[in-house]
Amino acid sequence: MLIGYGAKLAGGCTSGNGICGTALGSPASFAASASFMATARRHVRDRLGDLMAVRAAALGFGLVFGFAISWGQFTDPDQIRAMLLLQDPYLYLMMATSVVVGFVGVRLLRRGGARALLTGEPVAWRAERTERRHVVGAAIFGLGWAITDSCPAQLAQGVLWSLFTIAGVFVGIYVFFRRQERAAEAGRPAPAALGAAASTVAR
Repeated sequence: MLIGYGAKLAGGCTSGNGICGTALGSPASFAASASFMATARRHVRDRLGDLMAVRAAALGFGLVFGFAISWGQFTDPDQIRAMLLLQDPYLYLMMATSVVVGFVGVRLLRRGGARALLTGEPVAWRAERTERRHVVGAAIFGLGWAITDSCPAQLAQGVLWSLFTIAGVFVGIYVFFRRQERAAEAGRPAPAALGAAASTVAR
């Protein structure tokens, strides 16, 4: 709509004004060409640049997150076992602290009108209603967590046996998507791919 209306209003587009009109030496075409180039340059998104920025940010935050969970002993099997057996409240306190910081932090950002560093979109989110898949999926995850007393992050610490955990994670993901495909082929509602209780709209 913008392209059609603007071209009619300006009496031409990139071809009419940008090539033909300027070739004829029309001052109006020079002005129109300068205007659409400047406006387009101002508002266009460098998708490759955005992608590289997102990847760089993902790498940086991934490194920080990996260091934090390792430093906080979230990858220590003995610490995980002690937490699950209610023998040591350390990891519960760490998780509770993280929840409080996150809960307060995102609300302060939203109230202050903060925008995402990469996309420039306002910080916002929407809460999902609790569904059966949230409970069932989390229970399945909890069972695997209890059996392994570990997570794939231990590979970063040189714990080679965590390769089996990582392999199991990929197998589980594969089985999930295969189940989705079969449900779609049979015309049944497929399990949702997102299992978070709250999905982020802008980061």
